[in-house]
Amino acid sequence: MTNYKWLGGAVLFPLLGSIFFALPLVYYRTGGNPHSTDMRKKELFGLSLLDSMSSIITAMTVPYINLVLLVILGRMSLPLTMALSYKMLGRRYGWNHYTGVAMTIFGVFVAVIPFFYDGAGGGSSASSSATNGGAVVIYILGIVPSVLSYILKERYLKQRMGLNIWWMNSVISLGQFFIGLATIPLLFIPIPYTYLP
Repeated sequence: MTNYKWLGGAVLFPLLGSIFFALPLVYYRTGGNPHSTDMRKKELFGLSLLDSMSSIITAMTVPYINLVLLVILGRMSLPLTMALSYKMLGRRYGWNHYTGVAMTIFGVFVAVIPFFYDGAGGGSSASSSATNGGAVVIYILGIVPSVLSYILKERYLKQRMGLNIWWMNSVISLGQFFIGLATIPLLFIPIPYTYLP
């Protein structure tokens, strides 16, 4: 089984997330929780699916991206969040916000570009090289479902002012866990990682 990374991204992390979010929920429930748990199952499943897609896609690219670069690429969520919140939530930003996002994008490019020349920072073998442009693009695309999930969560929390965020996140994490379990058979499909562009 060479696709063991799937287990981390699809099963283990959501299970730990469920436990993490469920502990405060148990605490609130025992103290008499005044918050609402009114949310449609379709919405919860959609959020779980978006978070699962992001976790699985980004986890599969981790072996092909240098750890330092991986942390920097994660910052691409900022401009994506800003763009989607502008479009979907009607948020408006000031010049200082746009400047900050421009600096973030510039910083990501400054960090990414050297990794594509002479294997800088990537190691000597192809498996440890961070110069895999295909993996970088796939990783950035894998951030999009996560950002969309953030935006939808904010929309739902604004629509339902008394919604219990701990309950919502624990149910979403549990949904991610079950989606991960459902995708375990995909672990046994041989994926030619050596041919990843």
